[in-house]
Amino acid sequence: MNEKSDLKPEEAEILRELEEFIRKPIPRVEDIGDSTFGVKIDGDHITVLKLDGKVLRRLGVKKLKTLPESIGNLTSLSLLYLPYNNLITIPESIGNLTSLKYLNFRSNRLETIPESIGNLKFLRILLLEDNPLMSIPESIGNLSSLKELYLNRTKLTTLPESIGNLSSLEQLWSGFNRLDSIPETIGHLKSLKILYLMENNLTSIPESIGNLPSLKVLYLGRNDLTTLPESFKNLTSLKSLFLWGNKIKELPKSVIKLKSLETLRWDDSKELITYKASAEATSFRSSIMSELKNAIPSLKNGSLLEKPNEEEIEARETERLKRIEELIEVEKVLKKNQQVKFLVSIAELGDIKRYAQISRQTQSEFIRAAIRDKIKLLEAQLKNESLEKNKNIHEDKLSLEELKKIRNALERLEKKE
Repeated sequence: MNEKSDLKPEEAEILRELEEFIRKPIPRVEDIGDSTFGVKIDGDHITVLKLDGKVLRRLGVKKLKTLPESIGNLTSLSLLYLPYNNLITIPESIGNLTSLKYLNFRSNRLETIPESIGNLKFLRILLLEDNPLMSIPESIGNLSSLKELYLNRTKLTTLPESIGNLSSLEQLWSGFNRLDSIPETIGHLKSLKILYLMENNLTSIPESIGNLPSLKVLYLGRNDLTTLPESFKNLTSLKSLFLWGNKIKELPKSVIKLKSLETLRWDDSKELITYKASAEATSFRSSIMSELKNAIPSLKNGSLLEKPNEEEIEARETERLKRIEELIEVEKVLKKNQQVKFLVSIAELGDIKRYAQISRQTQSEFIRAAIRDKIKLLEAQLKNESLEKNKNIHEDKLSLEELKKIRNALERLEKKE
């Protein structure tokens, strides 16, 4: 202890207690950054304490099972590093370490955390993962300086409502737990950049998640999600999204609308899909089909369209022949180009190719799908027209104006080339 004789008596006593428990002197270390076993002393105060349980075991000494209540007297301590020990409890006096910025209790045997932890106003990083924690105290919401919170691999079933008060929080890691819900207050974390909720029991995500303007990376894999909230479209900073291992059958529209998204994994394949699709490229097919549906109503005021007169029938027959010619031309283009370039510009093809991977289609398949839908729809109409004309029953077919809408929609897309 001679090398630490300049310490204040109460702090020197705390070191003696710890050394008696592990039965080994704790060395004074100047470059504490590279050490996992030692103490750093500035002036007459301990500022850093590192007792890694793995190191203790390698040295053949006992791991920590308890901490002395007097540890709260280390009021100048800025870093407390005690992972891989056998700590069952943390003394309430931990709340007296008001200079603490980094606290690591990873891989211990903690089931609870004292309420006094909320007194650590300057704490920036808190590691509690790999502990059998059943709950986190509401006082954690008082950690106004906290930037990183690690809660992976615990027994948590919920997060405290007060977590929404962590205004400085940038990273929240709570994967491989038993979470069945996320508090609505999650939407208050305006500084949050990384949210890790892998492998829990989540069946839904609160709408408030759309209120996270800084969120860049979101892990939701291996939960029980069947859909995502519509508010997802508001995550304008989101770059990476992981959804695999859920019950989501198809990519939600709220995700498709994310212009910022670069990396996506939403099924169980091991391949990571990386893309950056423009809003125009990712929605061009849906916009086409929307116009087609609007242009081809099957009902009018809840009833089938009235039977046309002879003049209308003759006009429709003329249009029917023209439509057949159009379909033939479309088929020729499909066979010739394989990429239906009259639908999109050359610049958009790169985006579409990457986006097409998400739907498990090739580039040309994805582009042609819209045209195929149109062809099937028109062919069905033609068949119905042929059958119903002789049966003298109410008809449900395209009018001249409706067909013009379709032509105009396709012509507008062709001009973008």
